[in-house]
Amino acid sequence: MLPTVSAQKARSARYYLEALTADLVTPRIDPSGPPGEWFYFMHIEKTAGTSLIYSLYRAFPQAQVFPNLHQERKYFYDRFPLWDEVDANASTFLPRELKMLVGHFGMGPIDRFSVRPRVFTFLRDPIERLISGIQFNRQPGRRYFGLSFDEILAKHAWREGSMQAQAFGYDHDLDNIDEVLENLLEVDFVGFLDSYDSCISRLSTFLGLPKKLHIEHRNRSSGFELNDSQRERVEYLTTPDRRLYELARERHPMPSVG
Repeated sequence: MLPTVSAQKARSARYYLEALTADLVTPRIDPSGPPGEWFYFMHIEKTAGTSLIYSLYRAFPQAQVFPNLHQERKYFYDRFPLWDEVDANASTFLPRELKMLVGHFGMGPIDRFSVRPRVFTFLRDPIERLISGIQFNRQPGRRYFGLSFDEILAKHAWREGSMQAQAFGYDHDLDNIDEVLENLLEVDFVGFLDSYDSCISRLSTFLGLPKKLHIEHRNRSSGFELNDSQRERVEYLTTPDRRLYELARERHPMPSVG
């Protein structure tokens, strides 16, 4: 009997083959940048971004996406690249007809080319995001495998606590939260994980898609119940993220129902 292949894996294989073909035949970007409107998905870890990226693979041709599935494996060994790597090798990596840039690139791509991208991202309740991030990265092969929750808080506190603010340029040593809040103005669309389905509908319109993106959830992580001491510590560590999150909710309110 042939092994069963899940529908999700079959679709991933199809996107990979399309991406491989696109990478072989697609002309590379002009130094001035994309010729028309393009989008940048500012992916922040554990904000349901991986699930969204696979939906974007379905909505946009692989020849117009960077990194597509093949490029991720060919150039970066199944990891997301750093923006400095992409920027230094734009003429090698980026397709000429770039429509969708996705990655943990922070503010880097926004003013890089003559045509500014339309920028979108998703944010998550900072404490929930920290717990999810730590639990996900405690799995075998991940960066915190073998460490307890408390050990991670002690050794990697600010990295995990301010992950969302860091995407907007936060530096703990500089305590530049005002710069972070100003950078929020550069983002055209902010979605929120606690209203994900509604935000996906609005995002689909923002992207000019004829129908709503279909999301297949990936990389889910288990929950974790904080004790009083841990919660106090986590609330302190997430201060930059909570300030960013609160301002984002004010600037990007969800439409009222009814």
